[in-house]
Amino acid sequence: SYFAILPDSEINLGLDLRGGLYLELSVDIQEAIKHQSSLLKSNLARIITKSDAESGLQKTTLQLTESQAVQITLDDANHFLPLSDLIYKNMGRENITLAQNSSDPKSATLQWKEAYLKQMESTILEQASNAVRNRIDRFGVAEASVSKLGGNRLVVELPGIKNPDGIIDIVRRTGKLEFRMVDQSKTTEELAALVATKKADLKIENEYEKKSLK
Repeated sequence: SYFAILPDSEINLGLDLRGGLYLELSVDIQEAIKHQSSLLKSNLARIITKSDAESGLQKTTLQLTESQAVQITLDDANHFLPLSDLIYKNMGRENITLAQNSSDPKSATLQWKEAYLKQMESTILEQASNAVRNRIDRFGVAEASVSKLGGNRLVVELPGIKNPDGIIDIVRRTGKLEFRMVDQSKTTEELAALVATKKADLKIENEYEKKSLK
């Protein structure tokens, strides 16, 4: 039979035969790393604030540098060892490194290890690729392709798209997850008072009344 030589399934036609949309996207990896470094600084500030007053670390100042490292300025050079113990106890040693400035012992630098930075870059690119793919899937586009071009670039191919404006807007939309620090200045008693006041305003009972459903 002549039909025996025909394939059972439809042949997928690429952009060259079918037309469609071709996009090259650049992922802002450095901005994402900057955000992670900002979280590192905020986490360190929280740890220092909660440290024992006798450690002498309360007057420590922190600044994020252009190289995405945390510049630490101590009130006393002798506070470096207590600081080092505090950081590694709370943050571990796997992904960060802490170094004291030999020319200025009251200064130290906390930064990501190179191996972790490379891992972070790979993770950010993979997350961006997945985010773009999930956005495309919402349109039900058949044979859509999202691939890594190299470096920080992604290639998106959408065969058969007739009106690409909507998809371009969705695909290029910035995605960001924001983290905000909790106010650590409130005591337990102050927090309890705030909760009690809010519960009174909303007329929420202290305990739920158990009722049987019939």
